[in-house]
Amino acid sequence: TAEMTAKNKNSMLQDIEKGKRTEIDFINGAILNLGKRNGIKTPLNKVLTHLVRGLEANRLKVRAQL
Repeated sequence: TAEMTAKNKNSMLQDIEKGKRTEIDFINGAILNLGKRNGIKTPLNKVLTHLVRGLEANRLKVRAQL
């Protein structure tokens, strides 16, 4: 299975490459918010969410300048 799907790109990467917003807030951002509400630290989800938001912002900024 891994070999058959090795060339596939996930939807989040496709969105970033196209300069579109991703579903990061609905996936990792939701976990981050649930953790905050329940007093559970989710440092990895926090980092991932912020990294993807940064990629989105940079791609959207570049796209707007084209």
